[in-house]
Amino acid sequence: MLNITLTPGNIDDRKLVPQLVQNLTGKLFGDFGYISKKLSQQLFQTTGWQLIPNPVPIPPLFP
Repeated sequence: MLNITLTPGNIDDRKLVPQLVQNLTGKLFGDFGYISKKLSQQLFQTTGWQLIPNPVPIPPLFP
């Protein structure tokens, strides 16, 4: 883990991704909830990273 931010439950976690990945290199992993067209475009424009979503959501291990 290289960066972490704690937020209240009513904050969309995707809003914090660009500032969390600033100055990082390598691969970015997130669960299905982080996938959005707006976030993908923003990451590509600001960092050059391309967000490639998994088209099939992974079911929870413990429903």
